[in-house]
Amino acid sequence: MGAVTHQKGAFSPVEVGSIHLRSDEVVDRKHYSGNKTTLLWGLFSYTDY
Repeated sequence: MGAVTHQKGAFSPVEVGSIHLRSDEVVDRKHYSGNKTTLLWGLFSYTDY
């Protein structure tokens, strides 16, 4: 229904107005998956790229 979506290998831009959290802000690592998870129809976004 769009409340929670997960895209593997997305590498797509984050929507304007979304509260965005990147994985490199949380954990320091060398390899990223490119996944993108959005909550509440894009209000919150978590990206791993």
